[in-house]
Amino acid sequence: MEITKRAVAATTADQEFLYRVFSSTRAAAPFPAGWAEMEVDALRRRQFLGQDAQFLVRYPVAIREIILADGCPAGRMYVNRTPSSLYLIELSLLPEFRSRGIGGRLLAGLIQESKQLGLPLTLQVDVENPIGEYYRRLGFVEQAACGFYRHLKRWPTQGHIG
Repeated sequence: MEITKRAVAATTADQEFLYRVFSSTRAAAPFPAGWAEMEVDALRRRQFLGQDAQFLVRYPVAIREIILADGCPAGRMYVNRTPSSLYLIELSLLPEFRSRGIGGRLLAGLIQESKQLGLPLTLQVDVENPIGEYYRRLGFVEQAACGFYRHLKRWPTQGHIG
């Protein structure tokens, strides 16, 4: 499977795809009993727009990319690169592309970039997300826990620990 990326364009089609990815990562989130699907969708869209606006304000120079698997839109990856670190803001895949090694290959590329540049790679993960254990096997170390998230860092001099 060929994995490529392309910059996110400011088009309606891209925004709808990015919303689909966002929404798919929250499919299991509980909502009050009796909410109609339209109400759930409206709330998720507001959450998506809020997250997107927050990312643009906090990380104005971040590279925002759509992940393509064999040319098909599969997910999104946002990375903020600064002179002192690489920060993986978001790496999310649609359900049909999960557990196929795509995220691992993209993460391996960022780890390699971190090593080449001599910069730490940081990310945050939801405390309930089981992927946190995978990150630890790759050498990420918890730096802090804040609310629903754990902040993890991997130094460029670390070897592979998986």
